[in-house]
Amino acid sequence: MLYFLWGFLNICLFVWVILLCIKATRFIRERLGIIAAFLFIILLFSFVSCAGMAIDNKEPNSDRVKTWKFDMPDSLVQKPTDLANAEMSKNWISSYNIGVVYARDDLSKIKFPVSASTWTEGFISGTSWQPTSIIVNRTGDINTFSYTVEGTVKWSLFIIPVYFESKKWEGVIVVK
Repeated sequence: MLYFLWGFLNICLFVWVILLCIKATRFIRERLGIIAAFLFIILLFSFVSCAGMAIDNKEPNSDRVKTWKFDMPDSLVQKPTDLANAEMSKNWISSYNIGVVYARDDLSKIKFPVSASTWTEGFISGTSWQPTSIIVNRTGDINTFSYTVEGTVKWSLFIIPVYFESKKWEGVIVVK
């Protein structure tokens, strides 16, 4: 419920700022002219386009989700890989997920984690997930991996960070 209220508050603030910008543009146009109003609008668009460039869960200089790569035996480097996903945490409007890419040794049938990443799905307005550590290990069962994920949820009001909440999830991913 808190996630929903936080998102609703962010949407209300966004609408309020849009209405405020419309009134400011009208005021500038009436007082300073159409050219000044046009320049104001260009300035607003440049500010908004830079403000949305969140890099919290992205690879440097890329739009790809941040991925942790793991060491694995040299014999598996060129093997085909599969993907297994699991839900780490879920509330009624969003969920935090983990995906593990893994390879299988043909002789022993043992599966090794190759890489892992996390992401958020659903209504996430006003929150941002920043993973700091992903650890994936094999378990005694060849069809499961255990994982530990640590990170921070950044709570923002209209792009201004207000609170940072530490998170740690541990669990098991079942693989095919």
